[in-house]
Amino acid sequence: MTARVPWPEELRSRPFTVAEATAYGIGRRRANGASIIRPHPRLRSLRAVTSPVEVFQALARTLPEDVAFSHLSALRLWGLPWSVPWDAAEPVHIMHAASRRIRRQGIVAHPGLQRRATLTRYGVQLTAAADTWADLANLPTATVPLLVIVGDAILWRRRCGQSTLRDIVTARAGMPGVTLLREAADRLRSGSASPAETLTRLDFEAAGLPEPELNAQVGDLSGQWLATADFVWRRPRVVAEYDGAHHGDPRQFQRDAARRRLIEEAGWAYVQITALTRADRREYDAVLRQLRQWLT
Repeated sequence: MTARVPWPEELRSRPFTVAEATAYGIGRRRANGASIIRPHPRLRSLRAVTSPVEVFQALARTLPEDVAFSHLSALRLWGLPWSVPWDAAEPVHIMHAASRRIRRQGIVAHPGLQRRATLTRYGVQLTAAADTWADLANLPTATVPLLVIVGDAILWRRRCGQSTLRDIVTARAGMPGVTLLREAADRLRSGSASPAETLTRLDFEAAGLPEPELNAQVGDLSGQWLATADFVWRRPRVVAEYDGAHHGDPRQFQRDAARRRLIEEAGWAYVQITALTRADRREYDAVLRQLRQWLT
């Protein structure tokens, strides 16, 4: 009886194709066995795959060299936020030149690579951050707030400047999705550190509040630095903070309480906003009314 070929260490450590398995002497039936994980229709794995980067790196070995990951897949490689987290069932988006046709299960291919800037990240080619942002507007799930969240994240992480994003919108005049892009581009701001901060800023805008400084320094009456706050209205001396789920940590809660006390003792009005605040319409309206009274 022929001894069974052991799985090579390389294939134990990453996703692979059936062709790669057979090249190591693993039979197709075994590579497609019931115990084998399928992180993508074209890939197999001996262990759970929790990172999209692993999937894209494995798929890149099966794709022509003159293609790039784009749209939602490029967003995942950039580590940018979206309305839903990555899931292995999510289609993989690639972009190619207009003359090429790629039809593969689990892959959505788009023409137009010749009009995009590309670069290499994690060893694979993907569209540049500005082009990725603009291409997202063509997805059926795209909305203006989502595009603002992604654009703000690009600016916060310094993947490109605001002028670059505006230039992309101008270059795509007359193309699908440009209406969403124009509206989103007008509402982008540098300084939002999280999707929740962006959404809160958009809420302030919708409520007609003056535009705050974002993640700005707050000082005492002598000008001595006290803190960096999420939203600052300097002349009326008003601060608003979005506090996330870290308040499950009692020590962080105490530090934040002490920080708030110092800010208020220095003559600043202080408003705290949480996910629960935003979810309770009556409470949130009351917070916005309080801010309006202080700011007008």
